[in-house]
Amino acid sequence: MYIPSRKMQWSLCCHINVRIAYTICGILIGLFWACVYIFAWKNWVALGTCLVATSFAFETFWFYLSIKRDTILKWRPITFQILFWINLFVGFLSIGGMIAAIVLAATKHQGVSNQQQHGLNWWSTATWFLVMLKWTWQNAFIARLFSKKLKKSIIQPEEPEDPSTWKY
Repeated sequence: MYIPSRKMQWSLCCHINVRIAYTICGILIGLFWACVYIFAWKNWVALGTCLVATSFAFETFWFYLSIKRDTILKWRPITFQILFWINLFVGFLSIGGMIAAIVLAATKHQGVSNQQQHGLNWWSTATWFLVMLKWTWQNAFIARLFSKKLKKSIIQPEEPEDPSTWKY
């Protein structure tokens, strides 16, 4: 098990409990808007984008919970690499999706009023692509950070002739 030389210092805004609370708020907001898209506005494209973005918020919650429980450094190194590349790739896809949604919304002269949100509205979809970009790249940077920490924490075996292992 990795034991750091000194305990990590957290400021109030960066404390792990604050990050977990922030992530839970993001998940709840995503689920709330999913209900709005289902029951009120019938915007299925924005619903799908919203749910995918919320699933990446769940991944962030999973990261933070593992950090709080101090189990994240027990993960295999390949896990961090896979999560990093998947999140980075989906982040780039969300940039493309956001640009496409903005272009579609502008060319179709869609508005953002409550009445214009009913049915397919690309502005809402573009917003959720932006949210997806936030969660995916945050996850990618967390995965990269802990991949580096895991590499630093691996201790090489000592030589058998090491005097510190001699017994008197």
